[in-house]
Amino acid sequence: MARWPSVRVALIIAAGVLGLAAISLVNALSGPGAGSGDAPPDAAIALDAAPTADAAPPAPPAPPPTVWPELADRTIALPSRVVELPIADPDRAETSSSAPLVMGDLAIVATARAGFVAVDLPTATVRWARPAGAHVAPPAALGDHVVLLGDCTTAPPPVRGQVALGCFDIVDPRRITDTQAGVVSGPARDLAAFATATGEERTAVDARGALIWRRGAIALAIDLATGAAHRLPAPPIEVVPHIDLDYHGDHWTYAYEDGVLIGRFVSRSDPQAKRVERWRFDARGAVMAGAFGATPPRVPIVRLAGGRGRRDPDRPANKPAPRPRTSYLLLLDIDAVAGELGQVSRAFPGERALSAAFGEDGLTAVAVRLPDNASSAGASAPRDYVALFDGNALFLWAYPLPESGPGPGADRPAPGLAIDRDTIVVLSDDRLALIPVVPDSPTVPPGPSQNPTP
Repeated sequence: MARWPSVRVALIIAAGVLGLAAISLVNALSGPGAGSGDAPPDAAIALDAAPTADAAPPAPPAPPPTVWPELADRTIALPSRVVELPIADPDRAETSSSAPLVMGDLAIVATARAGFVAVDLPTATVRWARPAGAHVAPPAALGDHVVLLGDCTTAPPPVRGQVALGCFDIVDPRRITDTQAGVVSGPARDLAAFATATGEERTAVDARGALIWRRGAIALAIDLATGAAHRLPAPPIEVVPHIDLDYHGDHWTYAYEDGVLIGRFVSRSDPQAKRVERWRFDARGAVMAGAFGATPPRVPIVRLAGGRGRRDPDRPANKPAPRPRTSYLLLLDIDAVAGELGQVSRAFPGERALSAAFGEDGLTAVAVRLPDNASSAGASAPRDYVALFDGNALFLWAYPLPESGPGPGADRPAPGLAIDRDTIVVLSDDRLALIPVVPDSPTVPPGPSQNPTP
């Protein structure tokens, strides 16, 4: 299987050398331990006019993160900027998070406590914020506008036989104005199950201009002119993790459904052809990252993150392990024509992959959860980190996310990831971390390996 080169590898190596020169600085920083038309002022709050890059204050040096034993032999990256989102309701539980929607220089995010927030990426400042109800769905792109969807901040009057599931606004994110707004509603007998459904949420605008809203296994189609919603028999491809590619005269769709990667194609030479399933690949526990296009005789590749690696090798009974075994994961590159496993990465520490993002040259960011680390009191805190890989699946660096405090690890939403040119955008715990692909701030070089990578 051909490997995929990345022009960033040499730069990363050079950055690592520079990081060694700056390690004294890092050590010094170480411590001991609802309406249409223009939005009314209370609907969309412009916190700042769009600042220029020159006006941005210098970023304070980021303190070195806590490095867990599993990452002791990995290069640790530091964010160049961290944007704290303005909290609208601090008493809400953080029950949802999604990948930032990057539109031009804006990253639009949604969290339960902050509502909807647009962050200007070049200056790392909040451009505007908009309150929302206790529940928000991922923002969806509609041309150069964005659809914001969530619980209504003011409950609409009930209509007999109808149920209201939320409110939406179609917003010009640069002018900060509404162009359309409405209440998502429909027959209670049709939509009641959606109101109580749980699971991952996804939104998308289909080819006909309808908003598709998925929650768990249930999906709705919403008329953005009226807000009228009806239930769909099954989630359509728009709200299933999928990738579309054209290859050798055929149009391929690769979808990740219920732990299985499915390759389907439709022949472009036959106008009457329907999408045909070609192969299935068991990928339980993985997340879809992206795909490499190709032209014959090369074949396209679909990249998954989170395939199970192996654990530390067993030790003799008379030689106990110095600490609990570490779980490992893999990146899997799948032949997109035959559905066969191609190259895999070297194993990296993690219990499961939470989310992923894919960029130019196959740059792959993966949010990884490590096993729970129980404290003396018996409580545990989620330990998540972001791993960056190049197109050849080479591990470049790790960014440990700040611990959110004691509590069940499963309650922490998966970090949202996006890649904007040469920046990794990470949404977690109501903050946005901006990490250069080639770190321009000191990195922590790997220490002596106490837990060699298999």
